[in-house]
Formats: sequence, structure tokens, C-alpha cells
Amino acid sequence: MIADSTALGLDATWWTALAAIVALVLGLWGIFGPPIVRWIKQPKLKLVFSELTEHSELLDDIYHLRVPVANADGKSPATDVEVFLLTIVQEHVKDPIQLPTYLPIRVVWAHGGQPVSDRIAGGTQRLLDLGHLTFTINSTTGYEEAISARIEEANPALLGFNLEIIPTSGRIGLPVGTYTLKFLISSSESTFRQSFVVTVRNRRLQDGERLGDYLHINQLQDEE
Repeated sequence: MIADSTALGLDATWWTALAAIVALVLGLWGIFGPPIVRWIKQPKLKLVFSELTEHSELLDDIYHLRVPVANADGKSPATDVEVFLLTIVQEHVKDPIQLPTYLPIRVVWAHGGQPVSDRIAGGTQRLLDLGHLTFTINSTTGYEEAISARIEEANPALLGFNLEIIPTSGRIGLPVGTYTLKFLISSSESTFRQSFVVTVRNRRLQDGERLGDYLHINQLQDEE
């Protein structure tokens, strides 16, 4: 009888088609499922410049700049993490400098001073020893030298970076102005790029002021 050859109102042809669809879906998931899961769970690394002031400190008239590299949204740890300074573009600089030709180059980590961090667990972060902001007029500057610098409108601050090597041509020192910096954050599991507009402000070191009074950083759109 017809009733005996159907189940749930579907005849054998429908059940055969449904079985084929299920097999196809399972086959596609077997191919594409694991990469999708890995992508969802992969470490998501980023530089967190919003916490730069919190982790930096002023010692002997030099700001030592430390910025977190976070794996806050990642579901799994990142291993062998490196941060590269890819490019420096001078946007608005009164006295442009000769930019280095050895980029990209790795920035070192705060703990151990090495260019590779072995592991950043999911939901945590580690500090990058980004660099330093030095002042040409500070507490050790003599009175006459300070007056002369003001009259000549000498550059009051330089932004430098802590890199894996000390270049033979000298360390990078970015004077007052606006720059676009691009970084690459790489691990064994994933790679991300971030760009920032960095402004070294035309201000001399004064008591009571914060890092943000001398250095302003604005993130551009992330790139993967």
C-alpha cells in the first residue's frame, strides 16, 4: 500500500534525495569545516596603543614606550610572535630626515629584549618595548643652552625605536611632525597588519604633563 511506502509524508524518492543532500553537506563540511574552525579560533593579535600611557614611564627625562600586543579575542595561543616595523612615511614634518633603508625590521619585547615572544595565550597580552621619546631640552640642560635652543626653535623631542639591531647609520630619531607607521604582527598561526598616524608634538618637557601631551597616536583601519 502507498501508506506503507512512505514515512513522514515522503516517498522513497524524497528520502533518497535527502540522503544525497546530507551526504553532500557532510562532505563539504569535511573539506571546508576544519579551516573555518581554525580561522574562528586563530589568534587575533593587535597593538593596543590606547594603553601606551599606562605601560610607559618617564625615567631621567626619557619616556620609555611600552605597548601591549594583545591576543584578547583569540581562542587559542599565538606562538613565535614577532612585530615588524614595516614602513615610515613622513606626512607633515618641518625638517624631514633621511629615512632608513633597512626596513622592515623587528621591534624587541620588553621582557628579555628579544625579537620573538614564544607565546601569547588567548585572552592575554605581552608588552612590546617599542622605543623612547627623548627631549633635547630637559633637566640637565644648562640655562644658556636652553635659551639658545628656544631662540633657534630647536627640535624639542625625538621619537626612537628599540629594534633587533643597532644600525650602522645610527638609530632612528623622528623629530616633531606627523608620520604614518605600518606594523606587521606575525605568529606561527596568523598575520595581521596595523597602521597608525603618529604625531610628535612641538612641546618641551614640563612637570605635570602626560605622555599624551607630547605624543599622539591614531589608529587607521586594520588590515589582515
